[in-house]
Amino acid sequence: MLCAVAFAEEQPGLDLARSDPQDQNLPQRESLEQRLQAAIPIKQEGENLIGYIYLERERPIDESTYLYVKYALEHYKKLGVSFILLDLNTPGGEVFASMKIADLLHQIDVQHHIPVVAFIDNWAISAGAMLAYASRFIGITNTASMGAAEPITAGADGKMETASEKINSALRAEFINLAQYYKRNPLIAEAMVDKDMILVRRDGQIIRLEKEDEIRTQGPDPDQIVSRMGKLLTLNAEELIDYGVADFMVDLHALAPITPQELAAGEWPASKNLLFQQPFFSQIPQAKIVSFSDWKIGFFSLLSHPLISSLLFLGLIVGVYMEMSHPGFGVPGVVALVCLCFILLSSFAAEAASWLEIIILIAGLVLISVEVFVLPGFGIAGVLGILLTLFALFTLMVPTAGPLEFNWDWDQLNFATLAFLERLGYFIGTLLLSLIVIALLARYLTPTFLRKSRIILEGDQEGSVAGLEAKAMPAVGTEGIAQSSLRPGGKILINNQVLDAVTDGIVIDKGEPIVVKKIDGSRIIVDRR
Repeated sequence: MLCAVAFAEEQPGLDLARSDPQDQNLPQRESLEQRLQAAIPIKQEGENLIGYIYLERERPIDESTYLYVKYALEHYKKLGVSFILLDLNTPGGEVFASMKIADLLHQIDVQHHIPVVAFIDNWAISAGAMLAYASRFIGITNTASMGAAEPITAGADGKMETASEKINSALRAEFINLAQYYKRNPLIAEAMVDKDMILVRRDGQIIRLEKEDEIRTQGPDPDQIVSRMGKLLTLNAEELIDYGVADFMVDLHALAPITPQELAAGEWPASKNLLFQQPFFSQIPQAKIVSFSDWKIGFFSLLSHPLISSLLFLGLIVGVYMEMSHPGFGVPGVVALVCLCFILLSSFAAEAASWLEIIILIAGLVLISVEVFVLPGFGIAGVLGILLTLFALFTLMVPTAGPLEFNWDWDQLNFATLAFLERLGYFIGTLLLSLIVIALLARYLTPTFLRKSRIILEGDQEGSVAGLEAKAMPAVGTEGIAQSSLRPGGKILINNQVLDAVTDGIVIDKGEPIVVKKIDGSRIIVDRR
């Protein structure tokens, strides 16, 4: 039994009859004690380490929070902590990041048998409520509040508005599943997300009503209203205990402060945390709290932001184009390489990458290289290489926190699918933007860049002089040969003069005959003869 409250299996209601939290009888206290003893391993000799995760109200839950929790849990697994203390005082944050964190908390309990004890000192609102529900035990202070978890999004005018039904329904399902797993009332959990639910306690049971006129207000035992139509459910400390959401309450005490030296070391006595004023936790011998911090978390979270990852993707594509537009290796190639390294780094940090994606990416790059440097023209190898490279980059940049569920009923899409579609939009939008940037570069900037880059050998042995202005501009129709590959920019040889030229996008290999197709200002546009 995972909760101090026995839940009835039959519908329409769940039995929530229990005594006042301040007058709990001895069997109830023993039940909680037994469950804590069964779930939390305590060593009688040596230190008992407790992993500490703190979510504060000043910082909303986001991708950086997910990375912090992810790496902290990995660290605590290696230390062999007795349990995880999730210290909640948060107004919420991003839904998808919170969902991934909830999954991490649930998995470390189920798969690694390290229970999570959520301790609400003031707020566990919105996404914070989800994380509390993902914990095996919930402790509170008498100032705690929990609920109001309806997802909201920014509208076109910048104002916050209720999210679409497909997002709301997915979040309701997440709350219900977590509540049911830990034997908490799923109706109460759902009412924290759905403001259209009417819940009452009738004859010791929580039941759902369809209309407010069904509420029984007369008679010797009228209904006790839990949640009204049009209002999200938020429970205070007494209600959290009364409805079986929280397992125990701790009175506020003045505690010894954590010293700066202890904070720097990341360790301090557990007695300096309010949770350890509760009878069971206060008896844990040599209890020590250990925390986790790492500067790389902020860096990785910045790289994994959709906007930053899109900019990296844009820099990669444009850099590769600029580098392929002329022979040699310079600044554009370095920029593209750095962008690719950052994409790989952020993907591995968030566990969005596997060796399969890396192999596909390498195969695509090899095919593109073969097409550019070995095979004439541009054919199957180049097309296949581009497709493989784009596919690998996309799989590296999308989040992977659960199975995707595609169907025609948009109200049933889960958050993993919604996040996938969001990243797909970013990816396609960035790809289109990169094509526009490349077209503008090919039209206006590439020739100027080529003239000013390190590959233009002014006064070299091939007869070029400083600047195109010192040379006679060839007439349209003048014939010559390609002095280097034009992809689309490069060098041509006309009347024993080496000139800069571009094509309209086609590739002309070195030594091929060319003809001047157009003169556009200082640009010479050529075509195959």
